[in-house]
Amino acid sequence: MKKMKIFETAKAYKTFLRKHKSENGYTNSQIRIIVLLMFPAKDVDFNTYVNAVQGYLTPAAQTRLHIDSVKFGVFATLMGGPAIPGGTPPGTNSTPHTWNYVYPLEKNSATFTHPLQDEKVLIEGQLKVAIRNMWTDVPDSVITITDTTVLHLVKRADHADPTPEPEKIDVLVKIALDPVGGGNVWCDFTKMTGGGGKLNDFVQIEIAYSLIPINAVPPVPSPATSAQCTNHLTVSTSHYLLELGEVAMGMKLVLFARWVYVKHPKQSGAYGVSVPTTVV
Repeated sequence: MKKMKIFETAKAYKTFLRKHKSENGYTNSQIRIIVLLMFPAKDVDFNTYVNAVQGYLTPAAQTRLHIDSVKFGVFATLMGGPAIPGGTPPGTNSTPHTWNYVYPLEKNSATFTHPLQDEKVLIEGQLKVAIRNMWTDVPDSVITITDTTVLHLVKRADHADPTPEPEKIDVLVKIALDPVGGGNVWCDFTKMTGGGGKLNDFVQIEIAYSLIPINAVPPVPSPATSAQCTNHLTVSTSHYLLELGEVAMGMKLVLFARWVYVKHPKQSGAYGVSVPTTVV
């Protein structure tokens, strides 16, 4: 899987998505929605956005959009009222511990302090929660193009799938087994192509295994495929302790493994060859 790119602006993100829309299965309208749903990354852009939301949500707009008055009150309290251009420094208001008080002071080199910076980050997070809470009440039927442009408010029916289907896994799992006593076996799962750790952060490891008595008469055959194994489980870590208990000591462990996507099982990888060991 490709390393995630970080974009400085929404425009740069939109350009990238449109360039790769065919391989990701997006339309231009879906790309626009994805970008609009993002909160602005830069402080100056976020400040512009939240003040635009505050100015746009007049009592009439709140009524039209069915915004709960209590939820709007939480947002308005965090904002602290409109910014005052003639304040000192410009853009402040007289309500301490609110966005339009803390943000201008934190951004002004003459008044900057680290406590102000910490408070700005805290209020920013609280504002994002408050805005999302307001939007949950808005029905699709009342949302206009202007609402979408100013508020970044998008109809639920137009939401793009946040987890597009990944490419099918074509890399096998490399298995290393280390019996450590007491019926326990450390299992290490890495990429067959090299490199440590899991294939990526979104996969889990599905293992299939059987315990075979070594001196059984007649001999018990080892499973030739994962489907013939008697035990199956999924683990999330590439370094996993398989606890088989004392009853397994002296038996042969035969284990298969593959990479799996829990949400997209059809895109999971295949099992490779089994790895055997003797449990001690």
